[in-house]
Amino acid sequence: FGEAFRSGTHKAMIMNYLDQETMTDKKSKVYGFTRSYSLIGSTISSIVGAILSIVYEDLSYLFLTAIGPYVLDTLLILSYPNYMNEKQETSFKLKPFINENILSVKYAYQEKKLRNILYSSAAYNAVFKTIKDYIQPIVLLIGVSYIAFDNLDLEENNRIYIGLIYAIIYLIGSIASRHGYKLVRKFPEDYIIKAMWLLTALTLVVISMFISNIVIASLGFILLYIFLNIRKPLMVEKIGDETDKNKRASVLSIESQLTSIMIVVLAPLLGYISDTQSIGIMLFWLGIFMLIVFEFGVFKRKKANN
Repeated sequence: FGEAFRSGTHKAMIMNYLDQETMTDKKSKVYGFTRSYSLIGSTISSIVGAILSIVYEDLSYLFLTAIGPYVLDTLLILSYPNYMNEKQETSFKLKPFINENILSVKYAYQEKKLRNILYSSAAYNAVFKTIKDYIQPIVLLIGVSYIAFDNLDLEENNRIYIGLIYAIIYLIGSIASRHGYKLVRKFPEDYIIKAMWLLTALTLVVISMFISNIVIASLGFILLYIFLNIRKPLMVEKIGDETDKNKRASVLSIESQLTSIMIVVLAPLLGYISDTQSIGIMLFWLGIFMLIVFEFGVFKRKKANN
């Protein structure tokens, strides 16, 4: 809940800033840059986290370590321009708060175009968030084959290995997010969004077929991060453009909550398939399902146009 409200509010604040500074046409570029910096942070944290997980015998200390960056981020937020603090009410009242949320949900679902954009964004994000960390068990199943530190045991080597793989993935994702907006200059925005869905589906199928090859599996997950970080800024821009300025924070939070609800459904289902069958079979059928959804969407649009 906290992440959903924070995420939606923060995106709305970015858009509000762009409106104030007459930079409305640069939403995807600016949000791409914000994700880029976020992923650079994830790159650093992957390496630092791997090292700290070896230094600390008790991994619970990692939670205490995280307090430092959170405090610094709080100070950074305090430096935002004062006009960003658009208070609608001076005091909190539960009933008006609930009513406002109900009205926001109705607004999001009554607008057909906005509703379809929310479903598309949430579904893709839910699929990605559900399967993104399956690279970790894949690495552990295959074992450390390419990097081994003699002075560390197998578990510690695994932690270093996984940390390095995530660092590389996040770094490449950061580059994709920073430069993804340039594709809009060459291709229509909707075309790019649909292409990322299709390419993600095909990549999942390929990973499933070469699940025992750490190189191909890692490259596949790198591609998934590239597709996400090209697609997501464009989806945020589309949601912002289709939403009333005063409802952006609520609608973007709804999109984040919708993603969470879809994950609640997907995660146990995909986990069950992974446990009873295999991770490869789970990724294969997930890719096929995405292909079916893509084909159904294309067929439906052609029928509507006719």
